[in-house]
Amino acid sequence: MTVRPTSPTSDHDDEDVEAFYSSLEKFYREDHALYNVFVSDFNAKI
Repeated sequence: MTVRPTSPTSDHDDEDVEAFYSSLEKFYREDHALYNVFVSDFNAKI
């Protein structure tokens, strides 16, 4: 299973961004053996 989280942009409040990364970190700590998590900037333009 591939998980592609969509992170909040700089338009969001710092609290929203912190909550997102805390949730992502918790997910990784608890389930890292079951899933692959790819982190990248999928919206980057070249």
